Amino acid sequence: MKKLYKVEITLVVDDARLEAIIERARDSYTQAGGGWDVEDDGSERAMPAEEAIESIDDALMELVHTHPAFDGEDIQLIEMTCDTEESAKEFVEASDNAPPESVLSRAPHDSAQAHIEEPTDNLDDYESDVYLCRWPNGEFSVVTASTRREAIIALDEWAGAHPSQVHPIGSFMADFRLTNEGEIVLNQFSEAAGEVIWDLCYPDLRDVLGSDDVTDMGGNFKLGGRERVAKAVENERTRLWDSQPTDTPSTELGKRIAERLGTSAAVADHYVQENAKRILESDQGEDGKPN
Repeated sequence: MKKLYKVEITLVVDDARLEAIIERARDSYTQAGGGWDVEDDGSERAMPAEEAIESIDDALMELVHTHPAFDGEDIQLIEMTCDTEESAKEFVEASDNAPPESVLSRAPHDSAQAHIEEPTDNLDDYESDVYLCRWPNGEFSVVTASTRREAIIALDEWAGAHPSQVHPIGSFMADFRLTNEGEIVLNQFSEAAGEVIWDLCYPDLRDVLGSDDVTDMGGNFKLGGRERVAKAVENERTRLWDSQPTDTPSTELGKRIAERLGTSAAVADHYVQENAKRILESDQGEDGKPN
């Protein structure tokens, strides 16, 4: 019977030794046979050590992964992440006046407790089968997904969505028609879907449209009503620009991916995890290391 164990380790690295550690990891990467990268056209190319291991995060993960303790099938690594902790200064200061054992015994314990008592990532919890994303420019998108993370990954085809912009909705129904010009256009939303859209996307505009000063009983614009609606529409298109939420990927590699691709933290973290799993689950070479 196999059991899953999660071990959290806090490492203190001397800044003066960073480059030496990175070079050691690159040598280990090369000796293990290196790795492969997929080009835009689908072809594969050998990834040089300098490109595969660019930072101390990459180096530490490589050294852990190629450690002799993980040779064979007794222990299987299924996931690894590495990041620089803001609280590292606390451990560095403590290590100046205390033996290494006291630092190592305290750091993993505190880190594990924080992870258990204050979970912050619920993107993988099931909430609904349909999600609505309200974009900062006033537009919105609807996507089917099992979790909020899956919805964000799917929406990344169009733009990077922050989790706070993505909302689970109970159901969604819309009717479309085909024009004489061969275009597909929206005909109408269901009553339930319409209410959700107004509540989540355009609450200010809804209030203006429902005002007695804008339209009469017949739905016709009163004097100045059309201008008020136009102003409310412009407000919906701009009111979220100055308060757009931001997030940061959990690893340095994820931060680089997010910066280069212009994607969200949730998507960047997903790419890092999927790549790590792909490497760990790849066929092993003769020396017991992944190809």
